[in-house]
Amino acid sequence: MDIDRFIAENQASWNRLDQLVAKGSRSVRRLSSDELDDLLALYQTTSGHLSTARTQFDDIGLSNRLSRTLGNARGLIYRKKGRTGVAAARFFTETFPAAAWMCRRAIAAAAFLLFAPALALGIWLNVSGEARNAAIDPETQKLVAASEFEEYYKSEAAEAWAFELLTHNIQVSVMAYGGGALGGVGGVYLLATNGANLGVMAAVMHTHGKGPLFWGLILPHGLLELTAIAVASGAGLRIAWAMFVPGDRTRGQAVAEEGLRSVTVLLGTMVLFVVAGFTEAFVTPSDLPTAARVGIGVVVELLALTWMFGVGRNAATIGLTGKFGEPPMADLVAAHEQAVAAERAGAAQELAAHNRPVDFTLM
Repeated sequence: MDIDRFIAENQASWNRLDQLVAKGSRSVRRLSSDELDDLLALYQTTSGHLSTARTQFDDIGLSNRLSRTLGNARGLIYRKKGRTGVAAARFFTETFPAAAWMCRRAIAAAAFLLFAPALALGIWLNVSGEARNAAIDPETQKLVAASEFEEYYKSEAAEAWAFELLTHNIQVSVMAYGGGALGGVGGVYLLATNGANLGVMAAVMHTHGKGPLFWGLILPHGLLELTAIAVASGAGLRIAWAMFVPGDRTRGQAVAEEGLRSVTVLLGTMVLFVVAGFTEAFVTPSDLPTAARVGIGVVVELLALTWMFGVGRNAATIGLTGKFGEPPMADLVAAHEQAVAAERAGAAQELAAHNRPVDFTLM
């Protein structure tokens, strides 16, 4: 069977499932007993269709369309009210990692917009004294390299500094997200300016022989902080992309879906910023050797990346998409196993019917 025939034969049932989910989205009680039966039957049938689409047709649009339909249906079928602690644990172990994985391409684009200006400007100002002096006057460069940069991280008590950094970093996460969501222009500007500032400071410190000091004070907290900025910006950019390129969804559906996912990402990145803020307050200015401080920053960064993209990939494989309020993985696993069992049972019945011997006594 080709893909056009497959879609033509099954489109009506997919649309019917969408209609039932939309009708019961506010309350399942709005669905009659027959409609509930249809909902469950169509859910199982569509699960089989998704399996067929993934194995027989190499079409991302079709797979995404069926995944969205099933995801919305799961949210209705397996809607539960759990304890706050359990819900919070699921958010951190399932929902946020899945959202980060779903946004990985936008996050990669945001990271490029952040680090490309930093690298380009850093190299240029490092080799061009004229350009560097135009960016920052020579006297200010000397002051920054001699003492101001280092004193910036050691000027306040750690406790007060931690609170100030926490507040600042959460504001940055909201700005990064909002800048991306508002058409993408604000997000690109925020990323580029943050990257440019990093490149300028790196060039100033390196040309004055303070490169090791610079990286020793930046890397412990900066790895995670810059990653969090890229993640928050990536979520905003996904909304902007949905506005202009909704795909096979309506523009409203695309923005609503990405909006729910971006809420998850924004909450998760606030946690990243909290960790980065405490690292900047207690590790960066500490008397630990530079290698130890940088090592702590690298370990924290690797743990964060594993959490977002390692755990996130596993969560996405089972069907989680990271939308805020999505049902937990345990329900998705149960639903997946149910669908697979139903598909296998149907295949077995079809095979048995095909191989049934003919009774010639009836002829």
